[in-house]
Amino acid sequence: MAKKKYMIPVTFEMCGMISIEADSAEKAIELAEEHLDELPIPAYREYVDGSYAITKEPEIVQTYTDEPDNDKYHPEYVTL
Repeated sequence: MAKKKYMIPVTFEMCGMISIEADSAEKAIELAEEHLDELPIPAYREYVDGSYAITKEPEIVQTYTDEPDNDKYHPEYVTL
């Protein structure tokens, strides 16, 4: 049987910093939480060790694999 390329979603966590002016650390945190959807993705960020996770549900993998134009995700092709 011929091999097929499967699109496997992966997730990982990044850590970065934002700068918020406030009267206290508590108020800065409160402001950040209140405006979470408005905050930019930090330009400088680092991968959080141990956060890489592979989607293990075959149905989800099959859905992404069967999707037309799935190269739009710019997948990293890995040969194992």
